[in-house]
Amino acid sequence: MSNGHDPSDLAVMTFELLKRIQVQLDRIEGDLQDLKVRMSAVEATMAQQGVQIAALNARMDKFDDRLARVEKRLELIEA
Repeated sequence: MSNGHDPSDLAVMTFELLKRIQVQLDRIEGDLQDLKVRMSAVEATMAQQGVQIAALNARMDKFDDRLARVEKRLELIEA
């Protein structure tokens, strides 16, 4: 070759580069899998919080009803 590189040297360099790329891809793949697991946990937590908020809202509605009945009994509001 005119550029002074032996074809077998180029093959070895290419192979080494491909091995490094594969290691990096493996690391990225592992990181992505970890992110998927963490994202699922975040989604589950958000869903649980939604259920808890709904339960709190139901309790608040009951408090409102009870307060209205107390106010009626004390004649603080008109019936």
